[in-house]
Amino acid sequence: MACPHSPGPGQAELLAQMRRFVEGADCSMENANALEVALDDGYPEDPVIQEFVTMLACYRPGGGAYLYDQKELAREMKRVLEGGGTK
Repeated sequence: MACPHSPGPGQAELLAQMRRFVEGADCSMENANALEVALDDGYPEDPVIQEFVTMLACYRPGGGAYLYDQKELAREMKRVLEGGGTK
């Protein structure tokens, strides 16, 4: 699995964005949307990343029916950053 935690061009900012989300510094919809696009564009063939892209698409800060909230998404994002996949 090609993971975003492997350094490469443009990946430093991607990692920084993900860490800011996990740490609670930037859990905005704008950050989640930017991550969704960057990961989808950067890892179109990676099933784990694509599953996470779907989670990002279903993110709302307060959660809701069929939506991920900040805590749930941060937990899954941390797993992706650690290379363990989702769920």
